[in-house]
Amino acid sequence: MTQIASDRTPRPTLPLLGLAFRPFFLFGSLFSIVAIAYWILLLNGAAPWLTAMSPVVWHGHEMLFGFGGAIVIGFLLTAVQTWTGLPSVKNKALAALVLLWLTARIAFFLGDDALRLAIVAEILWWALSALAFINLLVRSGNHRNLIIAPVLLLMATLDIVSATVSDAGLALHLLNTGVLMMCVLITLLGGRVIPFFTQRGLGVDAITTPGWLEKALALLTPLTALAFFSGRFIPSLTPTVAVLLLVTGALQLLRIAHWRSLKTFGVPLLWSLHLSYLALALGQLGMGLSLLSQGAHFTDALHLVTVGAIGGMILAMMSRVSLGHTGRPLQPPALMAWAFALILAAAVVRAGLPLLMSAPAVWRISAALWALAYLVFVIHYAGILNAPRADGKPG
Repeated sequence: MTQIASDRTPRPTLPLLGLAFRPFFLFGSLFSIVAIAYWILLLNGAAPWLTAMSPVVWHGHEMLFGFGGAIVIGFLLTAVQTWTGLPSVKNKALAALVLLWLTARIAFFLGDDALRLAIVAEILWWALSALAFINLLVRSGNHRNLIIAPVLLLMATLDIVSATVSDAGLALHLLNTGVLMMCVLITLLGGRVIPFFTQRGLGVDAITTPGWLEKALALLTPLTALAFFSGRFIPSLTPTVAVLLLVTGALQLLRIAHWRSLKTFGVPLLWSLHLSYLALALGQLGMGLSLLSQGAHFTDALHLVTVGAIGGMILAMMSRVSLGHTGRPLQPPALMAWAFALILAAAVVRAGLPLLMSAPAVWRISAALWALAYLVFVIHYAGILNAPRADGKPG
């Protein structure tokens, strides 16, 4: 992605407030480390329980919407500037969005008395972020990317409802639906940028996939999320949901087969994206199998998606975007290749080792790998995200 803002754009008071990727990538990553660490301490009886939600609901909610939502908003409010040619949110307006996000994170943690504050802050954060995003698309006439707007609306709805319902089983179902909505975003955005980045990085001809395949995935991915959501209320839909997950996962594999993945293994910024997308495909296949066979476990396959696909894709995209949008060469620190490997290892451990080890041990190992991977990112990128662009341009 290329920074296109005019050099006449007022410079931010702080470089960290120059564009949305800067604070949301940094604080979102830090939050994921803290949230994972607290979750493991809680499971081991080494931390008190304070929040209004049940522990497992809080864990899923905050990792999906607190962490994942922050990165999505940071990415989209940065990308929309490139897509439209119009300046995006920065300075005081961006600081207000960050403050709303942070307020919600703290308030969700403080228990029943702060839940109302958390909900209000979360609603305002989603609403103002989405309005800023949609406003730039409409003003520029960029209608192609408006398809992302309803996805944001659905994610915001799942966020708020899952945090407020008293039925923990329903809340978890809504969170799992939210994971499938994140799959929709990865399918939409990853399907655009991964082939483009691969083509540029390898210096090869344009990488294309059959039109029917792109249309099928654009239809089936959101349809799968809708069917999964409906399955809780219409149990007879379960076999249909299983088939949709299996077909979608298989089509994702077919899509990857066109992306020349085997040629990317010398380029960490590329193979990390390809392997994360592979985790998406395998996770969808695993979830489908789990609905048809007792030999496969839904939560294990789900974590292949949440850790490997979402966590891995986020880490890879943040590493690339943070370099490109600060005017630096697309050459990440050497240790970032290890960070990419660590997050993928965390996914494999969480999804595969429950068959061989006790679940608590698996959770601890996977959580430690996640925390270490994101700590590497924070250590190497905090300075970059807090510094002016290397080329002297605003943003």
